[in-house]
Amino acid sequence: MRSISPTIGIFVTLLSCGKGIGPTPKEVPEVGVIRGTVRFLGAWPDSTAEVRVAVYEEYPPSNFYQIRAFSGPLPVGKDFVDYEIQLPPGVYRWIIVAWRGEGRFWGPDSFLGMYRDPEDPSRPGTVTLGPGEEVSGIDILADFSRRGELPPEVAEALGQ
Repeated sequence: MRSISPTIGIFVTLLSCGKGIGPTPKEVPEVGVIRGTVRFLGAWPDSTAEVRVAVYEEYPPSNFYQIRAFSGPLPVGKDFVDYEIQLPPGVYRWIIVAWRGEGRFWGPDSFLGMYRDPEDPSRPGTVTLGPGEEVSGIDILADFSRRGELPPEVAEALGQ
């Protein structure tokens, strides 16, 4: 009986090792990061309450309020502002800057500008984000003189 006990002990020990000795796999973050700079043109309205970057999965969106994620409030009154948004992996087809006045709610008239396709600036730029990936250079021109001027495809999709 004594010779069976060490054998069983070794067998149980080997079974409990799992995958054995080896490096611990590196954890991949579930989210990625989009970074860029917003350049503001024109005078900031005195009634500015907030400005944010908003990210959509669809272009054109069928609903202006189906935002996948948005940045924290951006500093008001600046000419250039860096932003960063954490997002789950995915394809993001419309990234915009939106303005909200005091006592107002976000809406289509909040639109100030969008990230544009570097190859064809007449089209929105698309960002594909992998797990743990950081995509930078997603720069946006926000023009206060064109506030609320949506791209024609978006205006049509929203019934405007």
